[in-house]
Amino acid sequence: MWKKLLRFVVKCTIGLCVLGVVLFWLITTKGQVDSRSLSSQDVVDSHQLVSSTLQQLRFSQNGIEVELAQPQLDALLNVASHTLHPVVFHGALGDFGVVVHVAMTLPRPFEQRLLHGYCLFSETRAGFAIDSCQLGKLPVPGMLAMLMLRTSVRIVFASPSDQQLLALLQQGRLSDGRLVFRQPDVSDIDLQLNPRLYSGRQLGRELLGTAAPLAPDVDVYLAALERLAEAYPQERRLAFFTQQLLLLALERSASEAQQEYEYRQALWALATGFGNRGFIRFANDGLGREAVPKLPGVVLAGRRDLTLHFLYSAVIKQVGNPYLADQIGRLKEIHDAADGGSGYSFVDIAANKAGIWFAEHLHQIDDVKVLTLDTAAFERAFFPEVRDLPEGLSEAQVQLLLGGLQGDGFQAVHQLIDSRVSELTLFKPD
Repeated sequence: MWKKLLRFVVKCTIGLCVLGVVLFWLITTKGQVDSRSLSSQDVVDSHQLVSSTLQQLRFSQNGIEVELAQPQLDALLNVASHTLHPVVFHGALGDFGVVVHVAMTLPRPFEQRLLHGYCLFSETRAGFAIDSCQLGKLPVPGMLAMLMLRTSVRIVFASPSDQQLLALLQQGRLSDGRLVFRQPDVSDIDLQLNPRLYSGRQLGRELLGTAAPLAPDVDVYLAALERLAEAYPQERRLAFFTQQLLLLALERSASEAQQEYEYRQALWALATGFGNRGFIRFANDGLGREAVPKLPGVVLAGRRDLTLHFLYSAVIKQVGNPYLADQIGRLKEIHDAADGGSGYSFVDIAANKAGIWFAEHLHQIDDVKVLTLDTAAFERAFFPEVRDLPEGLSEAQVQLLLGGLQGDGFQAVHQLIDSRVSELTLFKPD
């Protein structure tokens, strides 16, 4: 009996391995992905399109009309390819429909092959929808692809905006090389992200039936910030308030295991109090903006803008992931490099990366440093040297001096920043 069972298991294992190999060769092909170039104008155009579209959706008393032409599609796909590297997007818009192609070079040892697929969006009997898709050599029915798209929209967006968005998608029409979404009579569509996306940890808790806010004790630390601001009315350094909250966290920690939890409450209080009062809904949706005290603006390395870069990136890391936080920061700087912008700033990038690092390494904070350093030394312990980093660069200067966004010089500066951030002394080594 055991021999028969063993033979059955071996046959099943071999069968699954063969099926896996066949499937791998069906959905991949030999070749390399051609990367897309990204310009600051792409970021500007994409930002304008998204902003104007969201504005229309929120205030749609006169109806909604969103147009997308090939140049705008190219800009959006350039930004998407940069943000989601190594995935590369291509698209073509014509009177027959819209084709979106996705390709990605596989990691080692399969780097000579790529995963690719495409979908054709067109006008169907059910409205504008996915007509057909193909993944490698495998055809994917349009109905199955649309089911996956609808499910994705429902996962990403909260109700009822998910249904409103899907209804608008059905209204798409192709004319003169443009894709137009028009809905004359529609109520305002206030797109809200599904709260389950705020954190993988929170999603896991919800799946287990034990949903809980990310920072249930954030109000304790907000109250501490209010007391500190009243006791030190001339203090404007983020480092001072950060150190004081970490000291409070140490006092409240009954064990070393509890320290990370308390540090996280402190970080959310800093981000909510000094970054954006609206962050309170991510930290604890049981609290409103009125729970956040009015606090003075504070500086990091002598600059108010670096405080915001640091705290915003820390929050994005908390509710998303470090890669997303880093890419959003980079896109913002590429946007600023356009004509009329403030220029590409590696100083801002350093602040973004430092905020991500802080949020990622709360469990490695050295409590001895928290207890013993003065404010100036404490700031140097969690924020890197930035005075020698270039900033205010136009797109032309980035190209000339650093070889462009993919140039060796550009990458070298990013590597220098990464090195400095990884050597910050507030955090114990792994």
